[in-house]
Parts: sequence; structure tokens; C-alpha cells
Amino acid sequence: MVVAGGLWNCQSALRKADFISAQASLVSLQFLALTETWITPQNTVTPAALSAAYTFSHTPRPSCRGGGTGILISPSSRWESLDLR
Repeated sequence: MVVAGGLWNCQSALRKADFISAQASLVSLQFLALTETWITPQNTVTPAALSAAYTFSHTPRPSCRGGGTGILISPSSRWESLDLR
């Protein structure tokens, strides 16, 4: 089984949401992990845009500016979320 995935320090997904999901689709990634998303808990627009073609899960930085991690997962991929806390 071959898994096609990637990791990108996007340094703000806020103005790049369409580009990020388009690039993931263009190279047929099953998942794309994102660091430094800068998406705040109050921001619902950016996660919605990233979820257009992929399932998107995000964890914002609990305090301060910046930070945050997310993952885009292809709808054709099977996955299960685990709580490791």
C-alpha cells in the first residue's frame, strides 16, 4: 500500500486556503499536515474553505498569536481520530 502525504509549514493558512487544498488535490495527496496555520478558535471561514475538497481537522494554539496545526485528509482515505491526551 502506497500512502501519498505531505507536511507544510504554511505560515498562515488564512489567505492560502484555496491554494492549499488545490495543491493537495493537484498532486493527489491522501493527507497534508499543516503547521503554523495561524487559525484562531474564532475563525470558521478558513477551516470551511479548507474543508471544501478534504476533511480538515485543526488544533489552534491555546494562547498567543500564530501556531496551530491541522491536517487535510482525502475523502477517499479511511482514517480514525485518536485522542492521545
